Amino acid sequence: MPAPDTGGRDPTARRLVLFVSFLVLCMAALIVRYTTFMIVDGHPAGDPVVRLPEVERGPILDRNGRVLAVTIERDSVTAWAPSVTEPDASAALLADILDLRAGDVRRLFDGDGFVYVQRHITPDQSAAILAARDLGELRGIDLQAEQARSYPEGELAAHVLGFVGVDNVGLEGIENSFNYVLAPDTIAPEGGEVLGHQVFLTLDVNVQHGMEQLAADARAEHDADAVYIVVASAETGEILAYAAQPSFDPNAYATVPKERWRNAIATMPYEPGSVFKIFTMASLLQSGAITPSMTFPSPGYYRRKLPGGGTIRIGDLGVYGDLDAENILRYSSNAGTAHASDRIDADTFHHMLRAFGFGEATGSPFPGEAGGTLRNTDEWSGRTKPTIAIGQEISVTALQVIQAASAFANGGMLLRPRLVREVVAADGTVVKPFAAEPVRRVVAPEVASRVLAMMETVATKGTGRLAQLNGYRIATKTGTAQVYDPETGGYSDDHLIASILGILPADDPRFISYVIIQHPKGAQRYGGLIAAPLLKEVSRFLTTYYRMPPNDADPLTHPAHIVVSATPHLTVGEAIPDLAGLPLRRLLPLLELADVSVSLHGSGYVTSQDPAPGSALTAGSTLHVWLR
Repeated sequence: MPAPDTGGRDPTARRLVLFVSFLVLCMAALIVRYTTFMIVDGHPAGDPVVRLPEVERGPILDRNGRVLAVTIERDSVTAWAPSVTEPDASAALLADILDLRAGDVRRLFDGDGFVYVQRHITPDQSAAILAARDLGELRGIDLQAEQARSYPEGELAAHVLGFVGVDNVGLEGIENSFNYVLAPDTIAPEGGEVLGHQVFLTLDVNVQHGMEQLAADARAEHDADAVYIVVASAETGEILAYAAQPSFDPNAYATVPKERWRNAIATMPYEPGSVFKIFTMASLLQSGAITPSMTFPSPGYYRRKLPGGGTIRIGDLGVYGDLDAENILRYSSNAGTAHASDRIDADTFHHMLRAFGFGEATGSPFPGEAGGTLRNTDEWSGRTKPTIAIGQEISVTALQVIQAASAFANGGMLLRPRLVREVVAADGTVVKPFAAEPVRRVVAPEVASRVLAMMETVATKGTGRLAQLNGYRIATKTGTAQVYDPETGGYSDDHLIASILGILPADDPRFISYVIIQHPKGAQRYGGLIAAPLLKEVSRFLTTYYRMPPNDADPLTHPAHIVVSATPHLTVGEAIPDLAGLPLRRLLPLLELADVSVSLHGSGYVTSQDPAPGSALTAGSTLHVWLR
């Protein structure tokens, strides 16, 4: 029987064609339905339209509410290329108004659609463009209103604030680390506007301005690459001033080299030099490796033979004879410090330095904060321990030094440095307060007190004499650190870092100040000669601004107010004492009680407590204390 006529086609192939055609029709129907749903219908009946809202970035303010960063409206210059009828003339005119290159502007008009010519121009530039358009020029050019960030104080605290890019995203500093607090990434029914939270810093604009001026003057006087001044509250860890010179204007961040943006106080590790000796001595005293009365030779050098046959030799600036711990710090003796470090084993020394916070970031709100370098002991050589003891073979940041020094001002308790005081919603509701944050106890109160007294001797009789301010007791430690040169494999002869740490007043600490002069090139380059006088001016500003009476002034008393100077004693089963008037640091030891929970609210001085004074303290109870 002859085969049926199929028109010359294979039946299988024809069925395949029909099947594919059916699939294509189905896909087309789905696409039409999807398009209708998304574009025509928009959304199911009764459901809200969900659109990205316009987000107004919240302001950044100092501790007293002074605005440091705020969102404003600025024009951006746009063009619809097909409508630009005179591209050459328009490019020349815009280049003149916007300070651009005419050729760069002209190339923007070669496209076939919408382009940005310049984002976030100044009001004067907007006025010039509008005037040109009124004259019939700049056809196809338009102005589009957009949100922009403004820093009304200019360069002030630029390294803290950072800056925002043209797309309203924080790129550096607080603007970056609190980006989603200041400008929440959210959606809202029917679009609308979202107001970002306000971020209140711990900085005081007046103190910040004073420190930046002092830093700028010192940089010019000593022909230094940079000068840094950090001032913190000894009682709370709050940073009151965070000054770095040279600085930059975040309103025009793109016009300066990127190196100027660097937040060196938090991100620049460096060898601290002799300032570090106070942490060495505290570690030796706390571990019991030495006692205050022990003496160590300081013949002008330290020399020790290694088991393998080599020799360590560390030079000193003078011949001082036998020195105890106090006089080692007074003269800043390298030899005495190195000999004292022989009394402690490497693991214990390493453990103590880690307890002070060295080798890890402080947890500041800055992107890229450095943790410094403190190598594990299995990487130490025979000379590492005495070298670290004098502030070499270890790198730190200025924030780490501020944090470590807080232990001496708070009876041995380490406080984390803080730059943000609270986050507040647009309606004034406090979203998140940031209270004082004790990290851990590093040394015993008696060790902290003794080191503080030794530092006061440095100020009255030692290398910190030029930091002494008449009428005020101050504890200091100076430093002059050589800078490692990777090209030569040794220390540079030209680059030094002069520094000084100060705690004021020494008998009742309120402020911790740290001054760094990087690579001074003037006639004097040692910390005791150039950083100490700068610290004196820092202290003079603080005592004047905060109206601090001199130590020798008669105290003012009030019959209704009793100031308790000693740390309160809490014992289960006994009456709770009246804590009114106590500063925060006097309460920190209470946080270590095993049987009682102590909850501190706020900072400053005690205003109220619960349970009330005189109540019996029971095991497992919580004592709430409010401060302001």
